[in-house]
Amino acid sequence: MTTGLTVDLVLPFSWQISPAGACDRQQPTNALVYSIADSCAEVAPRTEPIHKQDGLLRVEAKLNLLLALVTQVVQSRVPGLLPVRLRVSIASLAWPSTQPVTPGTVLSVQLVLDPSLPQPLYLCGVVVPGLTDWVTLQLQHASETDETAWQRWVFRQHRQYVARSRRESPPVS
Repeated sequence: MTTGLTVDLVLPFSWQISPAGACDRQQPTNALVYSIADSCAEVAPRTEPIHKQDGLLRVEAKLNLLLALVTQVVQSRVPGLLPVRLRVSIASLAWPSTQPVTPGTVLSVQLVLDPSLPQPLYLCGVVVPGLTDWVTLQLQHASETDETAWQRWVFRQHRQYVARSRRESPPVS
C-alpha cells in the first residue's frame, strides 16, 4: 500500500481478473457515478449570490444526470455486491482476501461509493505486493478526469473520517 492519504471503509465491492479494455468501456458510467457522488457530497455554504440563469443550468444538469442514472438502473440491474473492508488511497485500493492473486495480474473492481446510489464505479489496476492476506491494487485510471474525480472522492472520505473521529473522541484536558 502506498503511503499518504488512506482511509478504511466498508463498501459494497467485488473484483475479477480484467478482460482487455474493460476500464475504457466503463468511463461514461464512472463519470456519471462521480458526478452524482459530487452533487450528494457536503457542500460549503455559498457566499456569493447565485444568478438565476446559473441556478437553472445547474438544476438542469443535475436532472439530466438523474435521468441517465435511472435509465441505467432500469436497463441493467447490478447484482448485489457484498460489503467488504477496504483500505482506500489516492493511488491504490486494498482488501483482505483468502484467494492469493499474483502480483502483475490486472483486475477490474466494482465499488459502490454510496449505498443509496446503486450504480457501481468500475476501476482497474495491477496487483502489487502488499500486506499478507490482502490484495493491493495499484489503480490505473481510464482518464485524467477519472483520476481527479477519484482523488477528490478519497480526500472527501478522509475528511469525513477525521471529522467523525474528532466528534467521537473525548476532549483532552
